[in-house]
Amino acid sequence: MVKGNREAKAVFTPKTATLLKTYLANNGHTLFGIKPRGIQDMLSKLSVKVGFPCNAHSFRRGFACNLHRKGLSTLSIMHLGRWSSLDMVQRYTKSITFDDCLELYQKVNYQS
Repeated sequence: MVKGNREAKAVFTPKTATLLKTYLANNGHTLFGIKPRGIQDMLSKLSVKVGFPCNAHSFRRGFACNLHRKGLSTLSIMHLGRWSSLDMVQRYTKSITFDDCLELYQKVNYQS
């Protein structure tokens, strides 16, 4: 379940799916014993330990920026990240610099 109590698919590799199925088959239907706020609590503790913000938004921002740096379109990132509009993706990917774009351009240009 995601924000707004909407159901969403998680994006992961077939290897991850196999590992999750094996784990769940051997440990019941609770993933790592995590309670509803478990991940949020875990990230809060990690944030204190490392000394910088560590929350779902920072991971989503990193997800969007890394995919954009790899050349995915903002529309593809929006769908993968389950955002309902391009606004957040565009806000998150504003940190992409001219040099980042130039590097992608050169990779594409040299492959032609």
